[in-house]
Amino acid sequence: MLLKKNQAAKNPSSRSSLLLVREGFSHMGSSSGFDLLCRAISEENKNVHSIHVNDYSYYLGSRRRKISSWLYKTPPLMAHWPSPFVTPLHAAVSEQIIRTACNEAKPVILLTYGENQYSAQLASAGADLRKKLVVFLHQPPSWHRLFWQDISVFDNIGAIICLSKELAHYMASITKSPVFNIRHGVDLDFFQPYDKNTSTLPYKLLFVGQWLRDFETLEKAFTIIQAQHPTIKLDCVVPFNKREALPLMRLARFSNVRWHAQISSHDLRLLYQKASLLLLPLIDATANNAVVEALACGLPVITSDVGGIEEYIDHHSGELCPAGNAEAHAQATLRWLGAKERRERAALTTRLFAEDHLCWKDIASEVLMHLNCIEK
Repeated sequence: MLLKKNQAAKNPSSRSSLLLVREGFSHMGSSSGFDLLCRAISEENKNVHSIHVNDYSYYLGSRRRKISSWLYKTPPLMAHWPSPFVTPLHAAVSEQIIRTACNEAKPVILLTYGENQYSAQLASAGADLRKKLVVFLHQPPSWHRLFWQDISVFDNIGAIICLSKELAHYMASITKSPVFNIRHGVDLDFFQPYDKNTSTLPYKLLFVGQWLRDFETLEKAFTIIQAQHPTIKLDCVVPFNKREALPLMRLARFSNVRWHAQISSHDLRLLYQKASLLLLPLIDATANNAVVEALACGLPVITSDVGGIEEYIDHHSGELCPAGNAEAHAQATLRWLGAKERRERAALTTRLFAEDHLCWKDIASEVLMHLNCIEK
């Protein structure tokens, strides 16, 4: 059942308490990522308790960690994990979630990263707890087809919140729980444009990230682009431990490609602000952090027409290219580089789109209204 926005309740303050299961990642700065939604929800509804996955490891004694790690590495137990992203730490956190839920007055439990946090313990919990369980899903249908072992664990839970319409329709077609989608937001106060001369040479392209990025198309497209613009620069923000891909090795042969890792949020923002275009070939996607951050900074985006990306990019803010088609990505980039006025207009429209649709406070209000659909 795919819920429409007009089905959500009008009074978000009337719901029961919320238990947010939060998680941060080392490659995310303090102004990036989905955890900012938790901050916005906490500001909107004060009746919130949080469990931080990252902090919980400190509550586990070293002996218990070793035992837990040994147990959950054995094939019989791992076979029952719903997702390969679930770790022994997530399993231990699930025990705390269940204990907290029993002590609270039936809180609504929000798993902000369902692919990581939906453990076997929660999947097999009692019906009362599962009816209060809301699972956010970030990965596209292709990922779920490959990795999710038992789709039935999504049946009869409180709700499933998806980060693309494509994923929402997919989950609605295979589960018996309420499903709806939201957009991914962005920190509009931090990621902002600044005045720049769009005709300044050399042009600068920017590529950010590693998950579901199409490195091969990037390398081939840039080879075509730099043949016409030998002075063009490409900044690649890719973690050190994700650079073993052969296309990146071939890309590193170009002296006009600069590499960045472990940079501050301020340095990342400066890369967005100084770039001419975000060139981001993708294999698949729901939402994408780099895309929303670029839009907030007024940076047009050349990317692949996959998954939920079309919910963020139109002809005013960039161009969607056939997935895996390096020639199409290259030609789109060259067209935009040669259209100064178009890039100047896009710098305005991308920011306006972010302000109108990607504000975390507005998204938090939307989530809170949808939670009233959950059985009290």
